[in-house]
Amino acid sequence: EGIAKTCEFFDIPVVSGNVSLYNETVEGKQPRNIYPTPILVGVGVIEGNYVDHLVKDKSELLFLIGDLKGEPSVAGSEFLEVVHKQVAGKLKPVNLEKEKALCSLLIELIQKELVVSAHDISLGGLAIALVEKLMGTGLGAEISLYIDTRLDFFLFSEDPTRVIVSVSEDKAEAFKDTVENSGLDWLLLGNIKDDYSLIIRNYDEEVLNLDLKQVESVWRKALERALFYTH
Repeated sequence: EGIAKTCEFFDIPVVSGNVSLYNETVEGKQPRNIYPTPILVGVGVIEGNYVDHLVKDKSELLFLIGDLKGEPSVAGSEFLEVVHKQVAGKLKPVNLEKEKALCSLLIELIQKELVVSAHDISLGGLAIALVEKLMGTGLGAEISLYIDTRLDFFLFSEDPTRVIVSVSEDKAEAFKDTVENSGLDWLLLGNIKDDYSLIIRNYDEEVLNLDLKQVESVWRKALERALFYTH
C-alpha cells in the first residue's frame, strides 16, 4: 500500500501492490504455509543503449561474469526443491560492493556496445539461464567447461553476483579488458551455433544435450497442462 501511494504521488504506473508475508493454502486437502514473498519494485528511465536477455547471432561468444570465486552452492535453489524435494541450506551472503561493481560494469559494457545480451542466473542457475537466452531464437549453444567441483552445483547454483552475457567475437578482447579493469571475473562458456540445441561438455565429456524445440514446446504448454491435467 505504501509503495502504491508513493507511486501514485509521482504518477508512476504500478503493476502489482501485493507483498505476502504470511499466507496459507491447501495442498492435497492439507493446509500449508506459503513461503514469504517480500517484493522490491524498482522503476527507472533507460537512457542510451540497452540489451535484452536473448542471443542474436551465431558469431557471439557466451561469458559468465561477476564474482566467480568460491565453491558454488545450491542452498535454497529451484534445483534443490524440484529435483531433491528439499527447501534447505544457508544462502551465501551478498557482497554488496561486488554487486554494485557488477551493476556498474554492466552499464559500462552496454553503453560501450561490448555485450549483445545479459541475463542473471538467479532463478534456476546457469543451465536454466542458458536455455532462457536461447529460447525462441532458433539458435543453440555449445558450452565447454573445465569444472572440478560438483557439476550439478555449478550448473544449478543460484549464487549472487553472476550474469551470463553474449559478446560479438570481434569485441571479445575489449570486453575481457573492461571486465578485468572492474576487478570482477570472466569465464568463457562457449559459442552460439545454428542448430537449435544446447550441448554442455565438461573436459570434453558430454553431460547435457537438449533439443530446444522440444524444451520450448514443454515450456509453452506448461500452464495449459497445469490447469487442465486430471489424474
